[in-house]
Amino acid sequence: MPSGSSLVGASTARQGKDHSAPSFHGAALPDCDGPTGPPMLRHFDASAVPMTNVPGGKSSRWLFLAIGWTCVGLGCLGLVLPLLPTTPFLLLAAWAFGRSSPRWRRWLRHHRRFGSLMRAWEDHRVIPPWAKGTALVAISAGFAWLVSVREWPLWAHAVTAALLGLVAVWIVTRPSRPPSS
Repeated sequence: MPSGSSLVGASTARQGKDHSAPSFHGAALPDCDGPTGPPMLRHFDASAVPMTNVPGGKSSRWLFLAIGWTCVGLGCLGLVLPLLPTTPFLLLAAWAFGRSSPRWRRWLRHHRRFGSLMRAWEDHRVIPPWAKGTALVAISAGFAWLVSVREWPLWAHAVTAALLGLVAVWIVTRPSRPPSS
């Protein structure tokens, strides 16, 4: 691996570890903003992050990592499939990465597309106005699509509308901006 593309810090390199083959801690992050990642991650030293928050050892760590990547995949599918939400899956992925790999959690928090929403929610429990609007449009469009393709009894449509309405009310009642400091 060329020295300019390694994300492992000098302290790890001095220890004589071989980072030519990707490893769990020494692997480079995926390209999310150019060949070396976004500026805040270019020199991220994964070995400097303590793994004290990983419960249950190595097998639990791999399980949480698998849950995290599954949720990232489902979140990405949610971008294009109606009625499949994106944000809850990404929040679940951040939780799972927090228990398996601080490096991947940081990658998700600083992702070009999802990072600002993740940080706003995790830090302040805020949903920006444009995200609220997008969510409400997606809920409405998903329900309209469901009604047009499913011939359910009226009570089933009413229950679905009531549940989606509760979700919409919950979204609208979340703060839109972080509290003033």
